[in-house]
Amino acid sequence: MVRRTFLRNMCLGGLATFGLPVVNFAQVKQRGRFVFVLLRGGFDGLAAVVPYGDPAYRALRSTLAFDESDLVLLDETFGLAPGLAPLRDVWQSNELAVIHAMAIPYRTRSHFDGQAILETGIDRPVGSSDGWLNRLLQVMAGDRSGIAIASGMPRSLTGPFDVQTWSPAQLGAVDDEYLGRLALLYRADATLHGRFEAALQQQTLVGEEPMAGGSARRGGITPLMQAAARILKQDDGPNIAAVEFSGWDTHANQGLAGGPRAV
Repeated sequence: MVRRTFLRNMCLGGLATFGLPVVNFAQVKQRGRFVFVLLRGGFDGLAAVVPYGDPAYRALRSTLAFDESDLVLLDETFGLAPGLAPLRDVWQSNELAVIHAMAIPYRTRSHFDGQAILETGIDRPVGSSDGWLNRLLQVMAGDRSGIAIASGMPRSLTGPFDVQTWSPAQLGAVDDEYLGRLALLYRADATLHGRFEAALQQQTLVGEEPMAGGSARRGGITPLMQAAARILKQDDGPNIAAVEFSGWDTHANQGLAGGPRAV
């Protein structure tokens, strides 16, 4: 498409919205799954997918500028930090997109405010008590259910729509006799009985998984994502999941390829 044709079509599209605006939502033929992964912290995108080919890169980044020889090159402009090297295969398979220079309208230096906006889906850090995923579950057509693969309920799934939670056991193995006694205890509680039974079914499905403190830097991502896949691929499993990992504050004592906080 030539530039003139592109501009003409964009203008016609803009004028059309004034006459009869239409909103179209994606239609998935099969029962799709959606997984929202939040990497908590202050992540330096320019230290992850490095614009080494930009003429101004070294002058602006100063001591934080990578040497080209340390990077896993994607093209003539961008390269991956060494710790993200496995993503090059995903990139070459056209299964990875990197979006730089994107920001929320609310200007803040607070990681907590930024994360709150990402999870509530509004334009300010306060003003909503529920998350955007929970609101999505409230309006989705057909069967829908959600699960948090985390040690607590993330804000994105908080709200009136009832969702499940699952996280790896951290108290060691529990024998069947003990679980049986707990089942008898919860059986008399109308609220907790169903949740306890669901938790037992999930644990049977997933099995014991090692928990590395939720930190991606200590191997925590792989077992939790594998657990999420086993839960979601069930025929009657949830179709919305939220997974989160901490340890992404790369701004603290940030180093380069061999630094203490290399990606």
